[in-house]
Amino acid sequence: MSEREPPGSIIERFRGTEWATPEAPPPPPPRRGRGSIVLLLVAITAIGGLALAVILLPGRDGSADTGTPIRNPDITPRVPDSIRVLEAFWATVRDPDLAYHLEGTGEFRSEEFSTSFELSLAVSGDDYTGTVNTIGGSGLAEIVRLDGVMYVRADGQAWISRRTNDAGLRQDPFMGLAGRRELVYDDRVVEGGVTLHRLITTGFYAPSVARMLDLGAFRVSRPQTRTLELVVTDEGVPLRATFTLVVDGSAVDGIEPIEGRAEYAFTDVGMPVVVATPAP
Repeated sequence: MSEREPPGSIIERFRGTEWATPEAPPPPPPRRGRGSIVLLLVAITAIGGLALAVILLPGRDGSADTGTPIRNPDITPRVPDSIRVLEAFWATVRDPDLAYHLEGTGEFRSEEFSTSFELSLAVSGDDYTGTVNTIGGSGLAEIVRLDGVMYVRADGQAWISRRTNDAGLRQDPFMGLAGRRELVYDDRVVEGGVTLHRLITTGFYAPSVARMLDLGAFRVSRPQTRTLELVVTDEGVPLRATFTLVVDGSAVDGIEPIEGRAEYAFTDVGMPVVVATPAP
């Protein structure tokens, strides 16, 4: 049972009974004139104030509603480096006419032989011109690739040419990276106060080892470890790369252990490069 409402004053309790206090006569009607205008202005002011109070209540326009943050159209949400730098890198190296200067050194070691190389190329897309020095192999040679034709001139000899799309003689795709799933973001690298970024390959990375280590051929069917580590600028421009090859030997399968490593440096990225057919 709910509580009864508390009684009012004595006058209220006796209202309507024979003991009730006689009610006072109603007030006389207001006089016409200035007084009515004043009352009207007061009423209008009161209504206006009430409307203003309603407008300014929290949440009416979202500005004071702490549960609904206001998005500032002038602020762009920050994209994580893991996405932003990778996208910038792919946009750079997927340019079919990407031009840059490449300097590379590397070595290859097995039980049967070992060799090392020095490479210097001016690259434009899949065309290039420069020199390669295969130490312990064919020696120094000038090389040009233009429109699918490979021109080679060993030191002191005449130019020879051959049309070929052998993956070991191409520079496209960049560093043998054939697809996005082959590369992931690793971490930031601060050098000399400058923030750079390290990208590393995944298990899907499968470049031409002959190309990456300046080999005439490379045929090993046993699973290998082939990794590429790239250092790029904050804008995704490649600065250098390290390629590593490891093949575990197996006496049962008759496979000898193999190791290879190459270092590459990239400069003048985006600067025009002219590749021409060599003079006879």
